[in-house]
Amino acid sequence: MALPTNSSPALISGFAGAGTKAGFSVILIKGWIPVIAFLILSPLIGLVLGYLIMVSVSWLTFSDGET
Repeated sequence: MALPTNSSPALISGFAGAGTKAGFSVILIKGWIPVIAFLILSPLIGLVLGYLIMVSVSWLTFSDGET
């Protein structure tokens, strides 16, 4: 059906669930930092790249009426 899904909660829940099953001592903050950082950075990177692509396509297809 190609429905948009949000896998961020599943990713965090999977990490936390696996960690709690093995014991809370195996959950290391050092391992969570890259995951959380890219959960925040990836939408921002997508926003910037999408904007740059939109501007470049607009610039390439712009016509000032002089043909």
